Amino acid sequence: MSNRPRRNSYSSLKTWVKNNSEYAQFLINSGLVVITVVTLVTTSYFSYRSLSESGKQLNLAQRQFTTSLNQRKTDSADSKSTNALLEDNRKRDSLISEQRFKSQEKRNSLQDSINKEQLKAIQAQANLAKLQLQAQILVNKQAYYDARPVFMIIKAKYDSVKRTCLFTVLNTGKRPAIMLNTKLCAYNHQFNKFYSSTFPKLNWTINNQAYLEVLINAPKDIFFDSGTAYYISLAYTDGIDGKKTIFEKYFLFDRMENYGCTTKEADSLYVSLTRKKGHELGFKFSNSVRNTF
Repeated sequence: MSNRPRRNSYSSLKTWVKNNSEYAQFLINSGLVVITVVTLVTTSYFSYRSLSESGKQLNLAQRQFTTSLNQRKTDSADSKSTNALLEDNRKRDSLISEQRFKSQEKRNSLQDSINKEQLKAIQAQANLAKLQLQAQILVNKQAYYDARPVFMIIKAKYDSVKRTCLFTVLNTGKRPAIMLNTKLCAYNHQFNKFYSSTFPKLNWTINNQAYLEVLINAPKDIFFDSGTAYYISLAYTDGIDGKKTIFEKYFLFDRMENYGCTTKEADSLYVSLTRKKGHELGFKFSNSVRNTF
């Protein structure tokens, strides 16, 4: 029973449409127009909104682009300003570094000059000290040499009973001499007479107070003859430095008075004749550096 009214309404509507087909078509067309208009309006509205939103987005994009462009310009300006500032700072630092380098070079050059002058002064002092040392060494050597044992025959006498010639030797130097051995010979070429004596292993210390006596067996006429040449060899040890040395002398008596005497050095002829005769008789000369009384 509920579906019967609906069927009647539908039937009535169908009948009405059939009877009013033109008007119905008008209504349909009007409805379609309204729908179309509404659709167009709706589409236009949404298109407008979309366009508006797109415009807003475009404006936003333009503003962002403008902002970005301005930012780039600002960044570029800042970069140029920063680069300019950095370049100025670099130039200033370079100038300061160059000035410091030049100042340091001047200080170094001045210090080098001072060092050179100081070195010259030190070298001059070293040379002076060297010269002073050399001079002192020479002085010390000379003083040491002057203090060496120096031998002198202070007495010469003849013992007629023993038929001996007796010589007294004194060390006038500042350093004592420890005598080791002594050789003595006398040669008179006019008489062709040669006399000698040797005193080994003496171990006797002589200085300016303690003396040494040596003798030789020879006739009186030989002893007092001015043509008799003498040779004496004194082997000794220096009492200070312990150095062993041989002192030898070829001499003639220049004067003999009251047991005192002076000597003079024998010339080359006397030396040659004495050595020749001594070698013939087997006498051994010391062959050391000749020295003087």
